[in-house]
Amino acid sequence: MKNTWLIITSCVFALVISLVMVCCHNLVRKVPTNYILLFAFTLCEAYAISAICKAYSQRGQTDLVLIALGLTAGMTFALTLYAMTTKSDITTWGGTLFAFAIGLLFMSILALFTSLKWVHIIISVLTII
Repeated sequence: MKNTWLIITSCVFALVISLVMVCCHNLVRKVPTNYILLFAFTLCEAYAISAICKAYSQRGQTDLVLIALGLTAGMTFALTLYAMTTKSDITTWGGTLFAFAIGLLFMSILALFTSLKWVHIIISVLTII
């Protein structure tokens, strides 16, 4: 927790890698490169999320971390069942997802300035959705 530069670096690398994966389709479609990018992105995200969880646990808010864990596991299970049983395609909802993500980003920035527990729970639920 003393090395915040490492957390910021991890978040920046995760953002850069995700932008590379979105913008450079030819890199993502090649076998060794796509695994390397996916591994690097996963490593950066895992470090950033573990640092965030550690920060919450140091403040005595482990219940928020457990709520986010449970919601993520439930949503992952539900989406897996949906993907295995449906024939419809939801990838055409890109604009809606982008608008939702931008709204969530601004809500998260505003939540940095408040310590209300319910705001953080709502952000967790919306992020998982």
